[in-house]
Amino acid sequence: MGTFGTTTGADSSIADSLLKEKGLALDAKFDIRMPDTWTVIFDLSNAEKLKNSLKQAEEEINELKVLLSEKKKGKEMDFTVPEFVGRVAKIYDGKMRKTKNLSVSDACIGCTLCAKKCPVQAIEMQNKKPV
Repeated sequence: MGTFGTTTGADSSIADSLLKEKGLALDAKFDIRMPDTWTVIFDLSNAEKLKNSLKQAEEEINELKVLLSEKKKGKEMDFTVPEFVGRVAKIYDGKMRKTKNLSVSDACIGCTLCAKKCPVQAIEMQNKKPV
């Protein structure tokens, strides 16, 4: 199962390739659309849009629970890109991430989680706030 924003990418294909090397395979593939968090392009400041997206994701999670309880097999996914595109995109994504759409509200408690989890170490803490 994968989560995605714009496209499901090639995570299931890449996982299939890695599993095949070990003599294993996936029985089922599912996806759940979440708010796209790629800050290079997407602005996450619209709270209402995010709320609606998360509500839709919750509905998809509930549908997934049913499919899993029924031991559904197969591919239940929206549009996916070929594996080679997914691999190239991950390389591009890792080198091209920017923080121009990153903002910090007054609700920030200075927990440092964003700085610790940033995949390219682009966030540092200054005066207990991410910069």
